[in-house]
Amino acid sequence: MNNLKSIRENRGLTKKQAARTLHLRYDYYNALENGTFDDNEIIQAKMPELEKQVETHYVPKLVEYSHPIVLTPAIGKGGVGKTTSVINIAGVLAEMGYQVLIIDTTEQCDTTLTFLSTEELNNAKTIYSAIEGVEDLKPYICHTQFPMIDIVPSDYRMNNIEALLATMVCQEQILKMCMQTILEENMYDFILLDASNHLGSFKNVVWMCSNPIYLYSTVKAEAMDIRQLPPTINTITNCQKTFARYGQDIRYLGNFISKINFSQKVAEESLEVVKQILGAKNFDCYVRQDASISSAIEEQQPVINYKRSAKASRDYTVITNEILRRVEEMEYGKEKQQ
Repeated sequence: MNNLKSIRENRGLTKKQAARTLHLRYDYYNALENGTFDDNEIIQAKMPELEKQVETHYVPKLVEYSHPIVLTPAIGKGGVGKTTSVINIAGVLAEMGYQVLIIDTTEQCDTTLTFLSTEELNNAKTIYSAIEGVEDLKPYICHTQFPMIDIVPSDYRMNNIEALLATMVCQEQILKMCMQTILEENMYDFILLDASNHLGSFKNVVWMCSNPIYLYSTVKAEAMDIRQLPPTINTITNCQKTFARYGQDIRYLGNFISKINFSQKVAEESLEVVKQILGAKNFDCYVRQDASISSAIEEQQPVINYKRSAKASRDYTVITNEILRRVEEMEYGKEKQQ
């Protein structure tokens, strides 16, 4: 029996905090502490070193939530950077030390293919099968090359999700039922759902998967995209009111502009127009146009892992910190943003 548990408790650390000191996934650390790790002989040889790390290494000072924070981009026009934001916000959160699970529910599978190879995907179970069988999502989780990021992959069949839901009862509760174990075990600090521009019943399924659920939106610095903001906000507001009647808490964090190019005159104008439309719901930060974003995705990694000095790495770090600030305000009873 190893001494990890007693060392951890002597420092007053939770298991999640101890996992962070070792930069390990929570389930790996849990197996280490319980002595149930598969490669037991190898681990035993390294155990003194691991124990010393738990005893002495710096623990990131992160906000500890009592439940996973479930976050998803709101519906909106395609091509504005919703999937890109999920990939890169997840990357920043993981770099901070948070345990992150991504659930890809898109038919394009771009998020899935950023974190998994085609071979890994061919051997994986996907979200469509879980929804179809109303199955526990935990066995569907795939580890990625990044120790703090796991993913539930998607596949092309999600293109038919509305037709599938039409054949099912209690459809709004299906994803919530699939996620129940993950939510109850509190394995992750953040769960990010990448969702397509569904306006049908699947939007309700996503927005009902956790209570509360946090939404954010993003638009490009283009007139056509900005014109979509008021209808998007109206949809969110109406859903908040409707879902609240059933006890569902939808929390809208706000909006940021993506793919902004300050060499164009429209950039500054776009920032001002969006600020006038949204008021306090406008993020005072943005993502600049940066070739490093597409290069990072080609290399199957978030931009912060691909090139830490890139403009986009800095921008997504600022945006993620703003999301964290707003989540913390809403979670801990400070003045809620209306």
